[in-house]
Amino acid sequence: MGEYYLAAVYALLGQFSEIPFRLLFSFFPAIAVLAFYSLARRFTSEPFFVTALFAVSPAFFVLAPTFMMDVPIVALLLAGLAFYFRGSLAGAAICFTLAVGAGYAALVPLACLGLTMLLSRRPLKEVACVAAAPIVLGLWLVAMTIHFGKFPLAETFSYLALNGFAPKSTGQLIQDRARLLASNLLATLSFLGGVLVFPGTIRLKSKRSLMIAGGLAFLLSFLAPSGMMPSLLYRLWFVALAACGIMLLAAFAGAAAQTIRSGANGGEPVLILWVPAVLIFFLFVGEMVTARYLLLALPAIYLIIFRESGRGDLIATLVPTLVLSIVLAYADMSFVNSYRTWVADSIPKLEEQGFRVYGAAESGLRFYLERAGADTLVVDDRRPVGSDLIIRHDMFGYSLGADIEVMLTELKSFPLEGPFPIRTIGAKSHAGFWDSHFGLVPFVLSSEPYDLIRANQINPLVQHLPQTSTDPGQAPVFGGIGQPIFKLSQGERFVPMRIPRGIQIQYELGGGAGAAETTPGGLKLINKSGTTIEWRRLRFTPLQWVDSK
Repeated sequence: MGEYYLAAVYALLGQFSEIPFRLLFSFFPAIAVLAFYSLARRFTSEPFFVTALFAVSPAFFVLAPTFMMDVPIVALLLAGLAFYFRGSLAGAAICFTLAVGAGYAALVPLACLGLTMLLSRRPLKEVACVAAAPIVLGLWLVAMTIHFGKFPLAETFSYLALNGFAPKSTGQLIQDRARLLASNLLATLSFLGGVLVFPGTIRLKSKRSLMIAGGLAFLLSFLAPSGMMPSLLYRLWFVALAACGIMLLAAFAGAAAQTIRSGANGGEPVLILWVPAVLIFFLFVGEMVTARYLLLALPAIYLIIFRESGRGDLIATLVPTLVLSIVLAYADMSFVNSYRTWVADSIPKLEEQGFRVYGAAESGLRFYLERAGADTLVVDDRRPVGSDLIIRHDMFGYSLGADIEVMLTELKSFPLEGPFPIRTIGAKSHAGFWDSHFGLVPFVLSSEPYDLIRANQINPLVQHLPQTSTDPGQAPVFGGIGQPIFKLSQGERFVPMRIPRGIQIQYELGGGAGAAETTPGGLKLINKSGTTIEWRRLRFTPLQWVDSK
């Protein structure tokens, strides 16, 4: 559904333009807030302030401007529930179906709704409005299987079965799953404490309960691999956020128990089931924890915890939460813009000089590289030839073919710095708002670089890939990490090639003296020693990158 919507927007505008796209995509966060307000009027005593808190919660506030599918899923689910409680079953069925079309995770809350309907023996037409979503999804999958000749979810199921791990022995796979489960549990607690409301604004009244939550969080921190707790301060920050997460879960459990004791049955059981179902689903199925996963549980958590909250308490929670969300949104924008700025400052100039640039990156860097005209490489891609540049980054490892890897020389690395001292993602900072593999806390106070971009070059002597020869006297061959070598025994060798403008030819020699000269048709390698010499790390370095590390 998300792809269809983006395709429709693209067809309407005729080209990608960031501001119009974001404005048209803001339809979904607007629907989410309005639908949540409709539900808050039914379930809470202060619907306006609960809705305002939902709108400024860090998970929703930071995600709202993105083109990811998590906000549309939540928006359509909430709209479906609003229609359902208003008695419009057709509207509910349409919204539920679109929600499942936006993301399969929507099936989890819908399963909770369907279960409560069956247990309370609701009319068949109500059950049908929920059942419509998986039925339509099933029909769509059948149609796609017939059209493409392959079941669309085959690779997805295989991937989920391994949780992203490479195939291993059964024992090793069990150990990996256990470590992943422990990591997901820890990250879930700290993310709950950090991205739903300002940390500590939902706390238990008993000092003993506060001490228990803190002590439990401290003990759980030792389940983390040592590399995920890089310092004592980081561990203490995790403990603080995880304790807040534990208190939030305890507050939800207490509010849920009170709701059940009160005998309320206006839809509250759905919300009570919704939260643990979503958390357990991502705990076991997700290969990571991220704020966008927790967004799916956020509406139900709010509607139960703040069911009886007064205006004063809600305002006291709302104000610091809004401040936190603005800070995190700015920090995240600074991170994303670092990619945009680097690409804008680098790629057009390189292309003007005659370099062909390829991307081997993910996330925002991939987007901006493609937008600047750099094609993205896949694992078995063999398009690059001599002197072509391949842009990579440390944040996401991106595998290339083995015959490409051994032909690469790193020309320059670019740390993406930022003066704003909050990080939402980064291997150095161990912040994991978008991916708990980077860190078990969603955000940290840090001045570490956002990422490190590496500009690599295919050895200029490579005529095509894969190379037909592994003789270092005929073609460049692997001579060590980042050191492809070429041996020259005769007096000189001319290699026809395309040579970019504004470069400096750099190399290291072994076994004698030599020189490299450019000609109108290619590159001339000169052997001045009369013996066999080795050309190591031959590269065409753009002049703007020379004499800087």
